[in-house]
Amino acid sequence: MKQELIPDFATGPLDRYRKNASFNWKKLKVFLEREEVIKYANELYEYLTKHPILCPSLLTPTLDDARHNTVKKLYTLLSIPGIQSAYMSEVDKAVAISTVLFNLDISTTVKMSVTTALFGTALMSMGTERHMSYVQDLLAGKISGCFCLTEIAHGTNARGMRTQATYDVNTKEFILHSPDFKAAKCWAGGLGQSATHAVVYAQLITPDEIQRGLHTFVVPVRDPHSMLPYPGIVVGDMGEKAGLNGVDNG
Repeated sequence: MKQELIPDFATGPLDRYRKNASFNWKKLKVFLEREEVIKYANELYEYLTKHPILCPSLLTPTLDDARHNTVKKLYTLLSIPGIQSAYMSEVDKAVAISTVLFNLDISTTVKMSVTTALFGTALMSMGTERHMSYVQDLLAGKISGCFCLTEIAHGTNARGMRTQATYDVNTKEFILHSPDFKAAKCWAGGLGQSATHAVVYAQLITPDEIQRGLHTFVVPVRDPHSMLPYPGIVVGDMGEKAGLNGVDNG
C-alpha cells in the first residue's frame, strides 16, 4: 500500500541502471520521507497542477510579468489553508512543499523560501519577543521580507562584511550605513521591488568606537502601503538574469 503512493519513473535510458540497484528505492523513499508526507505531497501536486493561478504555463513572460505572476502565485499559495504553518514549522512537509513547487515553478519556490521562510525563521531564531510582531505581520501578509547578508565585495566571507551599524547614544538608535559601493548589500531576493523589511547583517560599532562583529538587524525598507523606499535608503533592482526572473534580486 505504501509503495503504491509512489508512481514508477517514465521509461528511459536510466532504466537499466535502476534495475541493477541492490535495494528497493520505493521502500527507501517511504522510510526516509514517511507515508503521510508522501501522500501530502501527491495531493498537493495534484491540487496545484489544476489550480487556475498556480498551474504552470508554457508561455515565456516578460520580466515585469514574471515578477507580477510570481508575487501573485506566492500569495495565492500562502492563502491555501495549512501551507504557511507547515512551511514555517514542519520540516518534512516544508521539504515536500518545496519539492512539489520546484517541479512547477522554481521562481515561486525561491521567492517563498527567501521572503517567507528565510526572513521569518531568522526572526524566530535570533529575535526576541519584541520581534514577534514582525512574524505575525509576515504570516498575515502585511509585510514581506528579505535576507541581506551578501555585499558587492563579500559573499561567503561573512566576517568580511562591511555594512556598519553604529549605536547612537543620544537617539538610542542604530544607524546602518554602507560606507562605499563595495559594502552595498546585493543579490537579496525580494529586495528589488517587493520587500518591505529586511534582515540586515552589519558590523556593530559601539559608542567607544570598537567594532563588535557581525550582528543582525530588522530594517524597514519600504512603506507597506506605497511600496516606496523610506528616506535615506537607496534600493535598486538587479534586473533580468539567466533564470529565476520571477525573483526580484536587489
